[in-house]
Amino acid sequence: IEKYYITHTDEMEIKLDNLTSNEKKVYRSHKWWVIEEICNSNEVFFPENIGQLLLDIINENMDSIPINIK
Repeated sequence: IEKYYITHTDEMEIKLDNLTSNEKKVYRSHKWWVIEEICNSNEVFFPENIGQLLLDIINENMDSIPINIK
């Protein structure tokens, strides 16, 4: 099971101080995405419909939260 969280913040700095040794081995970079960028991107995302799911969550078009993503 993976958990995704939507948060709102004014802070844009990513702090990597608390990564585990395994996370440090595989970490390459990060990028902040705008939902519209995700929806229109050719990148591979998991779940594949994450852009639409985020739009539905933000627009409160979901029946319940938490939701099961398949």
